[in-house]
Amino acid sequence: MTGQHAIPDELPGPVGPLWGAPPAPERSAQPSPGPVRGRATVARPVATRTALDPGKDARWSIGDPGRAFAEVVPVLGDPAEGPDTIADVGTVGSVHLVAASVRGLSHQQNGTPRQDSYGFAYTADKAWLVVVVADGVSAGPLSHRAAQLVARHAPGRVIAEFAEVGDVGAIDWYKIFEDLAKRVLRIGQKLLIEKGAAEAAVEDVPDAMATTATIAVVEISPPGDERRVAYAWLGDSPIWRVDNEGVWQCLTEVKNAGQDVPKSSVNALPRLPSEPVKLPHDCRSIPADAMLLLMTDGVGDPLGAADGEVAARLAEVWRRPPNMFRFAEQVAFGRKSFDDDRTVVAVWPRTEP
Repeated sequence: MTGQHAIPDELPGPVGPLWGAPPAPERSAQPSPGPVRGRATVARPVATRTALDPGKDARWSIGDPGRAFAEVVPVLGDPAEGPDTIADVGTVGSVHLVAASVRGLSHQQNGTPRQDSYGFAYTADKAWLVVVVADGVSAGPLSHRAAQLVARHAPGRVIAEFAEVGDVGAIDWYKIFEDLAKRVLRIGQKLLIEKGAAEAAVEDVPDAMATTATIAVVEISPPGDERRVAYAWLGDSPIWRVDNEGVWQCLTEVKNAGQDVPKSSVNALPRLPSEPVKLPHDCRSIPADAMLLLMTDGVGDPLGAADGEVAARLAEVWRRPPNMFRFAEQVAFGRKSFDDDRTVVAVWPRTEP
């Protein structure tokens, strides 16, 4: 880890990257509507070169990439705030994981940090995988730090809670999110003081340092045709499952579904629902051969209800796990008017011996 604002806490077990991903659209950390479940079937397109036209310099795009995709010249950011792009790949248990987080065009143009992040860990017996994605609220100058912190610490915190309760369906998600919120407040106050706000109070942190958080616990040694998945979320970073026929199903909520006027506000840590029951969470079984995707709204927004061109293209190219460099390129696909940071963690069933 580089940078002057190191977070010293130790974590049990293997954990994914600290640094986060690109910024989200302008919004404020305020309540958003409750979950709206979504399901969409899209016809798989014939795989042709024209269906997957690369943009300038062979960069990958879906549909019209827009002028910014070709014309933005990335400005280097402060290396102490985290790298432009991170990616991971590997197998564990019965699954294959590929992850990427890429700074969006708007942050590339301004030389500002990527505000998304992701992390992962697995239990000692390699029976369960924990994945988290976090998207810093763009209005907060320290929100990338909140996303990094959650991505670093949430996986280990979930594994500790799981070990204590012994049942994935009994995880106390509110307690986990409450612990993460306290950590954001504590570190956020220190960072504000370091930045020169000598009178910074805990109450000042949420406006300066806030992040969405979506966490999933995935069974990676399924006994048969299904695997259990337990998850909770705060904000607009969705979870999708995609089956072999290209059917997309949203396990969390489809952003702005049923809304005549899209809302830009979002629930975000360190603010929490007033009661534990109001924190959205679920536990269910999914087909063992389905792909599971956790993503920030940088990909979730152009995906929409998963009934259009973006869903069809991604279902086609992600039928099998690509290498992490190609995956990062695909996560950063060009599409007109979408310039946010992009983060996806994808979990496929492992087919090789």
